[in-house]
Amino acid sequence: MLSTSDLPLSLSLTTFRLEGDRELTSGTVRDALALAAASRCEAVQLSATIPGLRPRELDRSARRDLAAAIRRAGLGFSGLDLIIPPEHFRQPEHQDRAVAAIFQACELAAELSGLLPGLGGASVSTVLDPATPLAVRKELAESASRSGCVLCELNWPPLSDQTELGVPPGSAVGGLPAPPAVGPAISGSPYRCGLDPAALLMGGIDPVVTGTRLGAALSHPRLSDVSTVGRIAPGGSGARLDLMGYRIALSAAGYAGPVILDLRGVHDPWRAAAGAATAWRESVPAFGALTGGSGYRPG
Repeated sequence: MLSTSDLPLSLSLTTFRLEGDRELTSGTVRDALALAAASRCEAVQLSATIPGLRPRELDRSARRDLAAAIRRAGLGFSGLDLIIPPEHFRQPEHQDRAVAAIFQACELAAELSGLLPGLGGASVSTVLDPATPLAVRKELAESASRSGCVLCELNWPPLSDQTELGVPPGSAVGGLPAPPAVGPAISGSPYRCGLDPAALLMGGIDPVVTGTRLGAALSHPRLSDVSTVGRIAPGGSGARLDLMGYRIALSAAGYAGPVILDLRGVHDPWRAAAGAATAWRESVPAFGALTGGSGYRPG
């Protein structure tokens, strides 16, 4: 029997704003931690671009203080988001800084994972430009490996699906190449697919079918959704993602780590977080759903 009760939810802080559209800063991140705890999330996914919490701005004492704040909120730590312009990874004038940012984020993720209850190991989620040179992709992989960190690609199809990186192309899904299923080639690479259902749905790809096929390539998948007009909170009115089917798909892929609640582009994420977290908790399938069908809605 598949088990879907061991998929803890982690709230990503990447796009949160305060009243008046002010940036979330180190001084106000405690409000977001309180929101994650009040929404009954098990962990938090920090953003490496929050002013005052950027890895290069945190000394050892500040990192311990940050870990203590997360611990006081009763939360674990799932990893970091580093969402910067993807073209910076291919533009010569920005490449060095972008690579350095990944390296610093991996170091911070590894350190916080050692200070806090960890979920799924140290990870950094990012979006790479499709034209990112192979040499840069390899340099990013080396940075992650040195820190014992995985790199979760949020773009689709993932760039790590490259024979040059030692990862053989997978089968086509929805007309686009998918990462390989479980196999020895992926074991030596720090790249993983941080599956983003909203992005797949907008591209006409079924995230339930795709998630089932990802196998060992999957890590820190997102919980995100869209309607006919754009990104919305999962479980909301007009939402397209079948939450129960998605849970079953992740478990069928052998995944048992954190799922990242991603509210990028959602109107008023402060209000949306609790409802989305509740919808996820309520999506745990009954035994009959696990044994009597595919678990997702066709079409």
